[in-house]
Amino acid sequence: MEFASGLHTQSAWWQVVEAALRRLGGKAELHYIYREVKIVCVKTGKRVPRSLDATVRGTLEDNCYESHRYKGVRDVFAMAEGKGRGVWALKQA
Repeated sequence: MEFASGLHTQSAWWQVVEAALRRLGGKAELHYIYREVKIVCVKTGKRVPRSLDATVRGTLEDNCYESHRYKGVRDVFAMAEGKGRGVWALKQA
């Protein structure tokens, strides 16, 4: 399996989270997503922020139509088991 194809240090956070979810099979609980995002960051040379968990949650919410934080730019992620359950998925897994 190719590792996070096309990602680099300047990749947007939504791309990093998307790559992590793809590596997790398209659906996962938050704690697994956090761990996989950290791995993707290390492997691609992207800086891991101190607030990694908050960055990941914000990225998921900002890019999910069902979220109150949705930015209206891209609808990439879904709340796989409903709001507040901590399980996220790719829209096109």
